[in-house]
Amino acid sequence: MPQDSDHQDCPKYSLQQILDNHNEQLLFYRPHDQQHIHPHHTCLTWLIGNILPKKIIILDNEQYNTQSVISNLLNQFELSSQCYGNIKQQTSNSAHNSIIPLDHLSSLNDSLIYFNSAYISINDHPTLSSIIKHLPTNSILIFSNVYEKNSISKENQKLIDQWQTAYLNFEFNHHGGLLIIYTGTTPPPTLHGLFNLKNIPKLAQRFKTRCAIMDEYWQLKALSQNNIHLTYKKDLLEAKSETNLLEQQLYFLQKQKQTELQQLQNTIAHLTQQLGRSNEPPKSFYTRLKLFIKRKLQSYTVKKIVSSNRFYTIFIPKKIRQYVEQPASNIDISSPTYDNNYRPRRITFVAGEPHTPGVIYRCYRNAQACRIAGHEAKVINAADVGPQDIKWADIMILWRVEFSGHILGIVELAKQYNTLTAFDADDIVFKPQLAYIEIIDGIRSIGTTEAETSRTFGNMKQTLMRTDFAVATTAEMREHMAQELIPKHAGPLVFTLPNIFDDECVQTARFAARMNKLQKNDTYIRIGYASGTRTHQRDFALVIPALISVFKKRPQVRLVLFREPENHRPILHMNEYPELQDYENHIEWRDTVPLQQLPQELARFDISIAPLEADNVFCNAKSELKYFEAALANVCSVVSPTGPLKRCIEHGVTGFLANTTQEWEKHLITLIDNPELRHQVAQNAYHDVLWNFGIQRQSKLCDTIFHSLTGEKGAAQAVETMINRGKYRNLSLPTIPESEILFDHDALRTAMVTVIITSYNYSQYIIEAMESVKAQTLQYLDMIIVDDGSSDDSIDLILAWANNHKNRFNRLQLHRSVKNAGLGGARNIGIAASETLYSMQLDADNRLLPDTCEKLLAVMQDTAIGYAYPQLRHFGAGESIGGHVPFHPLRLTVGNYIDAMVMLAKWAWAAAGGFYVQRDAMGWEDYDMWCRLAELGIQGTQVLDAFAEYRAHFSSMTTTVTEQTNHKPKVVSHLSERHPWIDIVYPEDSPWYKKK
Repeated sequence: MPQDSDHQDCPKYSLQQILDNHNEQLLFYRPHDQQHIHPHHTCLTWLIGNILPKKIIILDNEQYNTQSVISNLLNQFELSSQCYGNIKQQTSNSAHNSIIPLDHLSSLNDSLIYFNSAYISINDHPTLSSIIKHLPTNSILIFSNVYEKNSISKENQKLIDQWQTAYLNFEFNHHGGLLIIYTGTTPPPTLHGLFNLKNIPKLAQRFKTRCAIMDEYWQLKALSQNNIHLTYKKDLLEAKSETNLLEQQLYFLQKQKQTELQQLQNTIAHLTQQLGRSNEPPKSFYTRLKLFIKRKLQSYTVKKIVSSNRFYTIFIPKKIRQYVEQPASNIDISSPTYDNNYRPRRITFVAGEPHTPGVIYRCYRNAQACRIAGHEAKVINAADVGPQDIKWADIMILWRVEFSGHILGIVELAKQYNTLTAFDADDIVFKPQLAYIEIIDGIRSIGTTEAETSRTFGNMKQTLMRTDFAVATTAEMREHMAQELIPKHAGPLVFTLPNIFDDECVQTARFAARMNKLQKNDTYIRIGYASGTRTHQRDFALVIPALISVFKKRPQVRLVLFREPENHRPILHMNEYPELQDYENHIEWRDTVPLQQLPQELARFDISIAPLEADNVFCNAKSELKYFEAALANVCSVVSPTGPLKRCIEHGVTGFLANTTQEWEKHLITLIDNPELRHQVAQNAYHDVLWNFGIQRQSKLCDTIFHSLTGEKGAAQAVETMINRGKYRNLSLPTIPESEILFDHDALRTAMVTVIITSYNYSQYIIEAMESVKAQTLQYLDMIIVDDGSSDDSIDLILAWANNHKNRFNRLQLHRSVKNAGLGGARNIGIAASETLYSMQLDADNRLLPDTCEKLLAVMQDTAIGYAYPQLRHFGAGESIGGHVPFHPLRLTVGNYIDAMVMLAKWAWAAAGGFYVQRDAMGWEDYDMWCRLAELGIQGTQVLDAFAEYRAHFSSMTTTVTEQTNHKPKVVSHLSERHPWIDIVYPEDSPWYKKK
């Protein structure tokens, strides 16, 4: 953090200057009184310094010292504004700008009014009661604490919501929320710029984030100076966590908007071309186009579209003007040439329950998987589906959609348009015969009836029966769907697509795990049960006897349960578990959070439990998401042995299966007493789920399914692939040799890439390698150096360099293997320690060019590409080139043509089971990796404009180990056993040609 001397007292920064600031260390607006910091100091300072209000009215309690803060700001900006407030709150710090009593106030018009909505009632306050019917004109209203949930805030919120709807406004999310409203028609230029940010979500989020970071900094500084018991470190970590979450939300929003914009571009181009060649009346055509656009974006501008000799003026969104300003004849809507039987498909996911978390798992994430596979996809609420949506789609997947006249119309119209329809469900909600409390306990616990549930299930079944195929989350679910369809469809078509996570979920979870590691300041062992609905009463009852026994034997254990944040009502009906009343001090209550923030709660667990009635037909079909979500947050799990969980968990390795009270107790006690085992199982589980439940594998499953729906030939080809894939799971778990951490730095940001440098007795080269990493153009970058037991002075050199340059990196670590593990083991140590989606492999004798990582990342991000390799410039003992051969997996059958210097996705590394670790066959670990990925159908790619430097020297591992006469045959034999399909071909002048 910068020192006070680094800041000017109170310069007037413009909105643009704050938005353009890319250095988070540059903090604006030094407070005059650093012991009493307002929660929204940055916004108030910026606003007053640029608006220069003539009259300010302050309605707040003494907690935030707002009168003193604003009074000091007026002094710093040398303003002579009239400042009205509670004269009793005036302090010596505000003596230069005396507060005028509120009863001297003649008018509220043309004022800046600051109001604390959580502690002062608008209806009851003598100054404000008059504004309920008529707001003051041309005034700036600032409402703080708009997110508070007390009775006063709720009363005020009704009025504030009305005003927010009627007037221009801007809202900040941090520190209880802050809302700015302008009651005039033409706001001042400063406010005009602020309000316009709402039209550009990326900039709006950036401004909010900058203000939040600056406010956090001054708040934390005040806490440390005032010696408040909340520690600086704890609050700093919480601020970092909040900032990270904001950044993740911004990233997700950017991707979503890009997708929507692309869909709009394609549709408008298509419709405009239609106009040029159709006889449809222009008015009718443009009515359709205008209505389509209005549904998608809210900001419009008048533009003209030219088509042949006809000119028409319509409203077009500002963001897509460039796509419709040219004549239709000039718009290129041509598509790449594909086989007639298989082309990119248009997939619409229709959400029957759009306001539940399930829509994220089954619609939005699967839609993203389709896009990664090269298809177009979108999500629509069932009630909003119209004829154009049906016509647009090749396939419509109806998730949890109850049958109705509207759905019947969708299905019938889809047949006319040759659009395939599918039914998707993540629970057995299509069998009315199961709608009994004895089977589904949730019927009782959520307050519905068997009759109502049976009716809902019957409607779901009607939808299932009318679609062309079905999609299930598990093999058990697939069987139930087929059973329902068999009476009507001989040989029903049912595919399995599991519940999955996406890359954003991985990043959020791994960041939460890092934060928890630093934040934890007690010795409790937390067993967490993350149920978000009141449908698991009987499930949880299964584990209560074991938990009580654990409480008695291990008093440091805490059970983490969840409750509603508004009223603290437990998610579980605790009155059904009277045996827990004597152990209330062992229960830790947490408020439920939105799905996006769930990883932060899961990361607090030491052990996650997922009890289910394994012999219950309904429970036995449930998906594996409790297991993989805990694994992403670095938490090990003990679960009931349902069919899906038994297949995905290797007992004692990636998790524990417990069926009886004795098994639950035994496994919990084992994990409680053995932190090393908890860590190992959690790490194994994380590596296990990265491929098996990741969005990249899902994209390949979706692609194969869609190929199978293109006709008989496509079906035969696709099913051949499905059969040969088998379970299509990761090939093995990576072997991670033991290592120790000698240097560890974490700036608590989120990077996309970790550069992994492996080194063994390369002290003469290691500094060059690290310097090339430091020079990378990526702003946030991680680096992990793995020393594989060097006997030279490498360690000392690395430590000295790391201490001097740690601030360049988000994370910087030095690992040393406990014993020499070989190249594969060293690489596995580094990748396992990385917390990014991608890792760049770099041997200590090679170098990167400054933009190597940036260019490789640009090609890999948001794709199912497993690895990308640059072109290589050889230097040292000979000059040549490498990495110049385009990717094709068939080339691997005769030998390796891809160097180890690649950017590798962590999910791909996990899918392949990591690099092999076998010292007597050391040398071709990279070749083996490319072969393993080829066996899984995972793509690599050559990036022509990315370059790196390969050092040729006589002490390289290739020269001193791999090519040695007594070693290479072992390497070749090892690879041939692992990949019988390769048949290495040597040049005729190679000594190995004759030996072969």
